[in-house]
Amino acid sequence: MFFESIAILIVILLILIIFIREHCNEYAKTAVILMILPGTYILSYIITLFVDRFFHIQNYYIVFVGIIIGLIITCFLIGLMAYHIKRKSLKIMYICMNGLFLLSLTIIMLLDLSFV
Repeated sequence: MFFESIAILIVILLILIIFIREHCNEYAKTAVILMILPGTYILSYIITLFVDRFFHIQNYYIVFVGIIIGLIITCFLIGLMAYHIKRKSLKIMYICMNGLFLLSLTIIMLLDLSFV
């Protein structure tokens, strides 16, 4: 899932560049929020490479904690962004769409850990 997370980051980064070029700063903020979960997965995976040399901790524990921390941060930031949306229907749609993306990504990442 490491290389898949890099691919997800690259796609969201390209979307972010388009939003910035079109001066859509609010959309760019939401794109940055969606980069947090794959970013924490990559970071925790890299940390496991260093920790494994010095401590005898299972790699999937560190990656699991990284996924959960990334999910908590992302959900908190999505809630903050949704707070600023005025229309209730847009707010619900924003939370649902981002929530479905994060839910599916988290499930895939956790299922990938079960095969390690």
